[in-house]
Amino acid sequence: MKWLLFFIPLALALTSYGQQNNGAVAGKVVDSLSQKPLTFATVSVFSAEDTSLVTYKLTGDHGDFRITKLPAGLYLRIIISFSGYAVYRQNFSLREGEVLELGTISLAADVKSLNEVLVTAERPPVIIRNDTIEFNASSFRTLPNALLEDLLKKMPGVEIDRQGNIMVNGRAANRILIDGKAFFGNNLAMATRNLPADVIDKVQVMDDKEEIERNITGNLTNTGQVINLTLKKSIKKGWFGKLYAGVGTSERYEAGGIASVYRDTLQLSLVGFSNNVNRSSFTFNEVQDIGGFNRSGITTTTVNQRAGIGGFAINGLSFGGTENGISKTTGGGINLNHAPTKNKSFFVQYLGGLLDNTLEERRILNEYLSDTIINSNSFSSTKKSAASHGVSAGANLKLNPLTTLSLRAGYSQLAAQEDGAVMLDITTNKSGNISKGDGIRLNRPDVKAYTQNIFLTRQFSAKGKVLNVSSFLTTRKSNQEITTEMFNEYFIPYYQSKQFNQLAANNQQNLLTNFNANFTNAVSEAWSFRVNAFLEYNNEKRFLDFFDKNGSHYNQLNIAKSSMTSREQFKINPSISFSWKHKQLMIMGALGGLWQPITNSFGKRHPSQQSTITALLPEILVTRKRFSLQYAASVSLPSIGYQIPVADSTNPFQIIFGNTNLRPTKRHSIRFNNTVYRTSSRINYNYFTNLEFLNNDVVLDRIIKSDGLQEIKPVNTDGNLVFNSGAGIGKEYKTQDVQINFRIQTNVNLERRKLYVNNTSGNVTTFQIGPSASVGLNWKDLIEFRPMYSVRMTRTNYTNSYFTNLQVLTHILDNELIIRFPKNIVWETNALYRYNSEVAPGIPKSGLYWNAGLTFLMLPKQAGMVRFHVYDMLRSNNGVSRTTSQNQLIDLQTNVLGRYAELSFVYNIRNLAANKKAGGREPLLKL
Repeated sequence: MKWLLFFIPLALALTSYGQQNNGAVAGKVVDSLSQKPLTFATVSVFSAEDTSLVTYKLTGDHGDFRITKLPAGLYLRIIISFSGYAVYRQNFSLREGEVLELGTISLAADVKSLNEVLVTAERPPVIIRNDTIEFNASSFRTLPNALLEDLLKKMPGVEIDRQGNIMVNGRAANRILIDGKAFFGNNLAMATRNLPADVIDKVQVMDDKEEIERNITGNLTNTGQVINLTLKKSIKKGWFGKLYAGVGTSERYEAGGIASVYRDTLQLSLVGFSNNVNRSSFTFNEVQDIGGFNRSGITTTTVNQRAGIGGFAINGLSFGGTENGISKTTGGGINLNHAPTKNKSFFVQYLGGLLDNTLEERRILNEYLSDTIINSNSFSSTKKSAASHGVSAGANLKLNPLTTLSLRAGYSQLAAQEDGAVMLDITTNKSGNISKGDGIRLNRPDVKAYTQNIFLTRQFSAKGKVLNVSSFLTTRKSNQEITTEMFNEYFIPYYQSKQFNQLAANNQQNLLTNFNANFTNAVSEAWSFRVNAFLEYNNEKRFLDFFDKNGSHYNQLNIAKSSMTSREQFKINPSISFSWKHKQLMIMGALGGLWQPITNSFGKRHPSQQSTITALLPEILVTRKRFSLQYAASVSLPSIGYQIPVADSTNPFQIIFGNTNLRPTKRHSIRFNNTVYRTSSRINYNYFTNLEFLNNDVVLDRIIKSDGLQEIKPVNTDGNLVFNSGAGIGKEYKTQDVQINFRIQTNVNLERRKLYVNNTSGNVTTFQIGPSASVGLNWKDLIEFRPMYSVRMTRTNYTNSYFTNLQVLTHILDNELIIRFPKNIVWETNALYRYNSEVAPGIPKSGLYWNAGLTFLMLPKQAGMVRFHVYDMLRSNNGVSRTTSQNQLIDLQTNVLGRYAELSFVYNIRNLAANKKAGGREPLLKL
């Protein structure tokens, strides 16, 4: 029965749609003089009586077209248009099942524009003009309160994901302009989720010329696009935002508001929130766009997703849902953007917040060694509180028509307190109990960071000549105190007990700055060269001090365990490259040099190390249209934390020994990808392959002692390999009443690495395949249905029989259903079914997470929404996951919110006569 939640609505909708239309018209469009086919000509079918659009299509590569599912018995008009040519018209009607063959249709060149030739009611829905696609907004019917996002979703080739990211014909949209001006800055969703659809006249899509001009690699396969909106009326100011509050059972609540006011060139945004429902109060894009923080700049982001739903943090401030367990999140911020002229813009922002989290975590780790299975069963209960603050400012300046300058600086601080109880039980299938531990673990991190960057672009009057200069600086200071008090029992080789008391003070300081300059010059139409200079200085220090307990205080320094480590390094990385272009083919060859002197210091008790890395780093790049093939070589240093000559006993059951003899990792990378969008058939497909060969790769050599303690030491190995590849195909069908999107995707990952355990070595190969299929259906904006199915199989094989092959199989079936009927009422439900093939005893294999809600729209322009939702209706949310690592199988289960109901009220603030379309925008449950 549970499968009915996923597939019955789709079957009903498709059956209903399949019975609507059954006629067709076909033909071929050519140039009247040359008789060459006209690709991407627009073929539109209107109702001859009221000129309402029935459907349309673009001609294919051979100028051919075939439009099916046309209504029989109605008087229709077909109009064929192509930029620079005269328009073809013909009225017709179809009998049941009839196919009207129009044959070859010749269009004559015409200097008049289409707007002069066509009456307004007959404007084609899509026009292709060189590198610009133009959509006629009035050809796409939307709800009276629809937004720009709803309009774009009905246009061919346009896809918008749940986060508001826009893809047009398989390419990302970077910016949205209004009548050629950046009224919304770089905020896509600020425009798509606030502008009403009925004020838009045309939507134009074109290549992002600014990104092309800034490009220094010659690789234009992933160049983004710009969407320009032509409005029926100008917009110079407005209010956007929302206020909300809700209360639920089990003492659940949420409240907050976000608002942004525009006055010509000034934008002021405020945000505030508090909730204990394990989810962000806003979507990520609402904070970026309504809050304006995307215009100001985001230094760091953290995203937590479980079963496809989660929360996020921006610049250290959690907006909810970033932590496993149960959280209470409170925060707020202010953001000011000002663009006094089209050549100047400035911003300043502040974000601050508090987080309280309770996490209960059960971890079952099975380690397979020959015929022995070591089981580590741990349980921890931790209470965490954290406070974060961040402020940043910056400017974007156009110094002259050819020179732009971007400046940005930010400071952030995070202080937290974590108090936890820990229990650990280690057993084997041979001898039973090995060891036990029971105690507390207290963590006190305090992190301060400052970051700044400068970016200058200078273009020259000569085409293809560009100079880019950038500088980056960051300083970070982290102080962390970890107190561990545990009573440990050991049963092998005989029983003994020990009390472990220790405070580990880990203080780290880091300074990183770099300077990069590159100059590109086009010698001819075919040839160009690029010179690049990269300089970097990095100084990192780590003081790890251990204190033993003296009475009730930790003030007795354990010199033998403590360590001081520092690394100072310079990096000089010049390169030169040459590119050759012919039509859409580009071949680039580059050669870089690396000179990197390094000094590692380990305190007075250990000698310092000095070394210099030198290398030649070749690169080859071939691109054609959206296809690219690249080879590159690189060298990277091992972490300084892996080279500390003193053992790190922060975790008493896992001692880490540094290796001062670690060598840099050498990496050879091959990358291949291609994306194709067939405009005429609306089919898109992509495939990619990344392959890396690693020498001197760093892996961990582990010794598992008889008492269950582990000793770990990093070592270099050769012959490691990382491979990942994927392919997908999607198809869309869009008419006035129905929009259907279908996609199949498969990803494959393969890793081959050395494995060292208990002085036994071998190769471990981890293979993972994850096919998925998804469907999106929208019928007259009354029904939206989005099912998705994925399966992930992970298998780990070993060349040494000392280790046991492992396998994990996970199935996930997800679905969202929204029904807007009757008027002013929205029904919505989402269900997620997850199944793990095998789990540890006591952990459930599967779960069906079902959430449902009912929304009542009210007030003028439907500005108010009363929502009643029930979360986890079946009480089956169990927070279970299974993974593999090396020769280990890991089951994890955390505490989650149980079932609760919530009643909330949302008030949307928009003065542009449009509101957010209810339903489907906000997840009902954060898992």
